[in-house]
Amino acid sequence: MVLRSERELLSMNKEQEEQIAELKLLVEEKNREVEKLKDLCLKQREEIKCLKSAVFFPDVINSRLQELVEKQGSELKQAKQLIPSPQRQVTSLTGQLRCLAEDLAEVAFDL
Repeated sequence: MVLRSERELLSMNKEQEEQIAELKLLVEEKNREVEKLKDLCLKQREEIKCLKSAVFFPDVINSRLQELVEKQGSELKQAKQLIPSPQRQVTSLTGQLRCLAEDLAEVAFDL
């Protein structure tokens, strides 16, 4: 009788240890989920701050956008001034290449 009780206790102990291990895994999984939710909340908090600043301080954002537009405008003007020169060079070089190709064709024809 003592052995049977001892076996039952050992069996119950083993089952409980397995349950404890499963519960530990479940707790770890839930902790990971909690951390993910915390990260999500932090990101959303930052987004809310950005949106609030955009709503409450539109002048600041508008001035930043205006600065950006002006900067891009000046860069565009510079590009428009710089582009024609290379375009002319490309056109000239293309013409020279055509002449050279024609000359080569004549020389090859004469040979």
